[in-house]
Amino acid sequence: MRIPIVTVTGFTALGSQSSNGGPQNNQFSVWSGTDTVSYTHGNHLFKFGGEIHDTRFSGSKSLTNDNGTFAFGSQAAFANATPLEDFLSGTVGTGSVLVGNASLLQPLAYNRYALFAQDDWRITPRVTLNLGLRYEYVAPPTTGNNVLGNINLQAASGLVQETGGNSVYSLPKDLFSPRLGNRVGRNRQGHDGRACWCYVYVRLPGVPANTAESAGHPNGV
Repeated sequence: MRIPIVTVTGFTALGSQSSNGGPQNNQFSVWSGTDTVSYTHGNHLFKFGGEIHDTRFSGSKSLTNDNGTFAFGSQAAFANATPLEDFLSGTVGTGSVLVGNASLLQPLAYNRYALFAQDDWRITPRVTLNLGLRYEYVAPPTTGNNVLGNINLQAASGLVQETGGNSVYSLPKDLFSPRLGNRVGRNRQGHDGRACWCYVYVRLPGVPANTAESAGHPNGV
């Protein structure tokens, strides 16, 4: 049930909006594709793979006044009426509601790409060395109708506007993640050993992401 904000002078407001627990208009779509190939040669087990994620966002996270607001107390229902009596009699002082389509005219889009290569090298029957490298690139967000802007102190106005689908943001293109590990098989006492090291990049808060996009990384991570 969508209940508007109702304010009566002298009383706590009733109702909800998207900003305080009410409905929100969020529309995400993610198309993902991954593939992995394995190849065995001698003591080596090679793995190669890649992935692509196409993300589209349409809508607004917070729609102000989407359920409407009705205020009682500024228009008296009768002589000397109190705001509560105005409310009980249905005499509205002011009212407003968000109209139109609050969604983006064209979706905000950004793609993410990744490649990896890995080698499981069995040096001896009991010792295996794992070598891997992953590369990832997250393209900056863009919109088809150029609604994004950004601060650029080198620009004359200090601001830049998206034009021709060219992003006003820049993201790193050198996200290489090496991986190193080894395994020592069981000895006569039944003990084995494992060790690994890797360098990974963590997505910062505020960068769009969702569960569907984060799942299914190739095992070169």
